[in-house]
Amino acid sequence: MTGAHGIFDPVAVAAACRRDRLLPLAQEDLPRFGERGYWRAGAQQLMKVVAGWWVGEAALFADALQLAVAWLDAPESRGHPWGDNAQAHAARHLHARALAHLMSGRNRPPLWEAAASAHDRALEAAGPARVAMLASGAAVCGLMAGRPPGGLPTPAPEDEDGTVIADILARDGDPARIGRQLYARRHALFSERPGLTLTTLFAALFLHRGGVEPLTTALSAGYVVCPELTLPPAMIASGWEDRAEAILTLERQDFARVDRLLGLLGLTRDGETATHDAPPGFASWTRQPDHSLEVDWRAAEDAPPHLEIRGPAAGRLARFFAQGIGGAVRPGPEQALADLLTVPRRATVANPSAAQARWEMLCAAVAGEGVFGDPAGRALVTAGLADSDWRVRMVALWAVGHHRVQGLAARAEAAALPKPGFRGLSQDDRRVLLALRDLAASRSAGRDDIARPGANAGFVARIAALIDAVPDTAQSRADALIRALLRKPLAPGQTPAPSAWKRWMAAS
Repeated sequence: MTGAHGIFDPVAVAAACRRDRLLPLAQEDLPRFGERGYWRAGAQQLMKVVAGWWVGEAALFADALQLAVAWLDAPESRGHPWGDNAQAHAARHLHARALAHLMSGRNRPPLWEAAASAHDRALEAAGPARVAMLASGAAVCGLMAGRPPGGLPTPAPEDEDGTVIADILARDGDPARIGRQLYARRHALFSERPGLTLTTLFAALFLHRGGVEPLTTALSAGYVVCPELTLPPAMIASGWEDRAEAILTLERQDFARVDRLLGLLGLTRDGETATHDAPPGFASWTRQPDHSLEVDWRAAEDAPPHLEIRGPAAGRLARFFAQGIGGAVRPGPEQALADLLTVPRRATVANPSAAQARWEMLCAAVAGEGVFGDPAGRALVTAGLADSDWRVRMVALWAVGHHRVQGLAARAEAAALPKPGFRGLSQDDRRVLLALRDLAASRSAGRDDIARPGANAGFVARIAALIDAVPDTAQSRADALIRALLRKPLAPGQTPAPSAWKRWMAAS
């Protein structure tokens, strides 16, 4: 699933995970895989899980991962010869088993060693046509088993994945050199087919060995290395964001770990590079060779260390470190202002007049076309999506969809809708608001479709038209609802809004 210019589209993958194109397999799917059903289904299941992990949807695939482990561990998955490919089958099966156990949080080095040994035997017996397929897997399994990089098989040059792996192994464990190679190959690794290639998994495994926990976070390094990839909604909801500057307070004084991981991400230590018995008070790194990312380490005796990060991927790197090694990202000015402006939802609104004022203020603000060029305008609508008053939330959703405000998809999806019957709202009114929310989230993610199964295309198109341009007069109940929410005055001779709405139109 690719977007413009062939770049892999994480948002499309996330939508597919939530629909049916990437649904995990179930036990009843095994017969269609033939006599090697357990092995083939288990391996295919792993790729579905990895794709879900890549876009932050790990929770949707938790059961699928455990099922894949069970299938690959089952005796039935090992016992079938594969013609003259029997040894290759055994090697690939052990590779998949070792990976499945690692992904489920139970790394088993002996299983990786068994997989590496099986690859050795398969390579000895393989003809030239199968060497490329086996050498890449042999290198990965050998590295995970703890074998020295210099003694691992060299993947064939005609194997695209294997070429990247061979280049990395040639660096013989130097984190900065490996990181520069990963960064130089970032499109092959992270843009074209991420989550579905051996090299992407290899990069994640290498970061995992370098100290990033869990493996799901290690896989997300692609969004740091390749910042042109759009962040999917689930990752935005978990705190990932695009910021040019970020500050991260670390949980521990673990300078060596920070230094190694920054090297693996392609950053080189500036100035003094000698080892230190104790963490330094200051250190800095720069991504090579383009200087697109800079990181400063600052540590005082009486305070936890923190990282100051600058560059297009600063916000992403801060969140990657926060999740991977432990820390807290300080909110940027825009989010800090949004947090300050947000009035949390309660069972009842404590101050109706204040809610009315916020509704009126947001309606006035979103009427201007240039409001979201200002951080204060974005902060206002961000706060509105989580406001205690439902009218404020709905106006914020309309604004996100109308102005196509990027980066708020997850917050738009999380905006609560009023229940049918609340303040005179009917079931049809709620359908309008549901479509409004879906379209706002989709447009914020850079799409015009909505992922909800069974959505009526004609109805959705009518609501999309109301988001694009509010009609001067109401020709339908949906028109009237959007006009009322945006506080549009009645035109001369226009039929008044339903009487049941009068209470919320006047005050909450």
